[in-house]
Amino acid sequence: MKKEISLRYKEIYRKKIDSLDGLEKEEKEKQINQIQDEIEEAYSKEKINELHYNLLQKKLSKYEK
Repeated sequence: MKKEISLRYKEIYRKKIDSLDGLEKEEKEKQINQIQDEIEEAYSKEKINELHYNLLQKKLSKYEK
């Protein structure tokens, strides 16, 4: 059950990360910070497992350059 919940959250955050394409730099930075905070909160509340957390962090880091 926890794995299914984690998969759902991973999919939600993956879509949010994908939506960063095309944003202006300032708005993109704001959204990256917000998504980062949401992912960390979900992980701390055990809504996302460690594997999905790491995968999301890796995907998000590509936008932080």
